[in-house]
Amino acid sequence: MSEDRRVDAPPPQTGWAQGVPANWIAGLERITAYTDTERVTHVSGLCPRCDHPLWMDVGGNEIGVGLTSRERIEILLRCNCAEPHEGRPETEVAGCGAFGKVVINR
Repeated sequence: MSEDRRVDAPPPQTGWAQGVPANWIAGLERITAYTDTERVTHVSGLCPRCDHPLWMDVGGNEIGVGLTSRERIEILLRCNCAEPHEGRPETEVAGCGAFGKVVINR
């Protein structure tokens, strides 16, 4: 378990389950994002469901899937941790199945 996990947070889930976890919004406090000089936004942190590291890089200046403007990004962040999760389908190569919407203002 992560050292910075809130004391009142529910214990991390170990099995695989696809969906938005009940604690997704509260868990986003452990997700950070920064935009580099090439306008690529790097998102990383601990999954609100399984407590393992996750990450995602989102496009540069192009407007595409998940980008609503050059200053606001709405993405579907999925757990892509490298840890094993019992019950994960063979078609899923990573993560615990958790996902949810994240809005980032650049």
